[in-house]
Amino acid sequence: MSRPELPPSTSASPRSRHAAARRPSRFRSRSVQVRALLSVGILLGGGGVATLAAWSDNATATSTFSTGNVDLRLNTMDTITIPAWSNLRPGSTQAVAIAVSNTGTLPVTYTVVGAGTGTLGPALTAAVYTGGTPSNPAGGTTSSCSGTAITGTGATAPPLVGTIIGTGRPLAGATTTPPVTPSETLCVLFTLPTNAASSLQSQSTNITLTFTATTT
Repeated sequence: MSRPELPPSTSASPRSRHAAARRPSRFRSRSVQVRALLSVGILLGGGGVATLAAWSDNATATSTFSTGNVDLRLNTMDTITIPAWSNLRPGSTQAVAIAVSNTGTLPVTYTVVGAGTGTLGPALTAAVYTGGTPSNPAGGTTSSCSGTAITGTGATAPPLVGTIIGTGRPLAGATTTPPVTPSETLCVLFTLPTNAASSLQSQSTNITLTFTATTT
């Protein structure tokens, strides 16, 4: 005689219920441990960053910069007046000394350009000598300059109107203490050539010599 089949049991055995009850607790404990370890790792990481700090210091360099200057003088002045010259005739000459100096601190070279009004100015010539002394004997036709010519002379002397000294003449800067002023003495020989035109009679001119210094 067969036994009647029993319906499946819906209740777990006491052992199974015990195991199931213990399983979540074990997982929770492990999770807590992981979180604890992660927390420790973060703290250690933060401590590692803090140890990278370093001490520092600064040093500075300072100074004062200033510019030099150029101060060209003629006979120790900014502007001079050349002695007037009158009653000229063909062959007339007049010599004039001009001391050119640089009282500035920067070395320079200087050039000279002449200008003259009217028709008489362009007819005159101006020969220049360095280190010379002027001589103007009576009569007005035998003036001369000693020294070394730095332009053409006689028939090749440059015209008064235009560039007289085109190649820069060097002058050092006054930098010593007490300052020693670098200078050069020029002698300029003005001449009305012997072949001057008759139309120049009773003429006059205002002349200007411009000395221009440029730093080197």
